[in-house]
Amino acid sequence: MMKPQEHWHLMRTLASSVESGPFNLKEIGDNFSVDIEKPLKPVMDQWIKAGLLEKSGEVYSPTVAGQFWYVTMAQLATEALTMAIAKEDSFKADPITQSVYSPNQAEAWLKTINKREE
Repeated sequence: MMKPQEHWHLMRTLASSVESGPFNLKEIGDNFSVDIEKPLKPVMDQWIKAGLLEKSGEVYSPTVAGQFWYVTMAQLATEALTMAIAKEDSFKADPITQSVYSPNQAEAWLKTINKREE
């Protein structure tokens, strides 16, 4: 058995919140004293544009399409957050060991999102 990584609970909470929807990133981040809104904003904005989420105030709710893709969305959200936090060095995270999912998938996905914003 392996010892869980330092912030596994944050990642698992984020994933389960996206899977169960609706969710509030500020509330999740506040519970763990980590700003997850800023690094996940591009992801959430893209999902709103794609018709997977709707936002009301600080709460994101999945659309019917989002309910279909919830597992993939949960995986990508945790990967995006893992990579963003690791890059900011707010905690030392190796995306391969910190993650509950495949980091290569999220890295490729984030590069695609970043290219679209340029």
